[in-house]
Amino acid sequence: NNRSLAADVQKQYSDVTFLEKGLSDAFTRCATFFKGYHAPTVYTFVSGIDYQFPIRYDSDNMAIGIDLFLGAGYIPYKRIQIPQYMTRRMTRDKILPTSMAEVAKYFLSARKPGNTLLDRMVNEGKILIFEDAVIPDIADSVKIGFTTQQLVWCNEYAGDVWKFIIERQLLYSTNPEETQKFMQDGPFTLSFGKDSPSRIGVWMGWQIVRKYMEENKTVTLEQLFKNMDSQSILEKSGYKPQS
Repeated sequence: NNRSLAADVQKQYSDVTFLEKGLSDAFTRCATFFKGYHAPTVYTFVSGIDYQFPIRYDSDNMAIGIDLFLGAGYIPYKRIQIPQYMTRRMTRDKILPTSMAEVAKYFLSARKPGNTLLDRMVNEGKILIFEDAVIPDIADSVKIGFTTQQLVWCNEYAGDVWKFIIERQLLYSTNPEETQKFMQDGPFTLSFGKDSPSRIGVWMGWQIVRKYMEENKTVTLEQLFKNMDSQSILEKSGYKPQS
């Protein structure tokens, strides 16, 4: 029940200075990238483990369901059978990345991305590149919510995954059954076995957008967010991992 949740939150988060400082720094950086941005008023609340919506954000307010970050081993999560690949990310160090991802999604919501796998990958890549910019001190594994081993797997097998996508002509597929397995959350990616992380398409989109920003130094974050031509972003990135 919410009362025992609130007590557990109080135990773990009696001091939220780390969060106030982290968010305040991130909002300040945000304002340097997006003209006219203002920091929201931030609230924390006990959601009753509403794990679909850990953070709610509209440009004026941010509400953080703090009971969704009580640690991977928190017993009540197990009790309601939240899968382990999710509870692994329900930790203190995920509050900032999860919060800033919502800010990125809000910025991106002004334009609707296309439905191809590439469109979806690039859109997710933009969210993570935004995190790179506003919370630069946070590790990649924490931003994307992979284990270190999963990140190593991605770097090692990127070429094979890319080849798989290209050979099966999935990059421009709009068929959710084909594209979903690269984007959805889960214990691993079906075509690549137990060591692979799920959401491999999200990671790949991040690499494409990262490379695009490296190769096109004059492009601002705001311009990137307005550019909905994922094909041109891919081409100008020169992204092509080798298997």
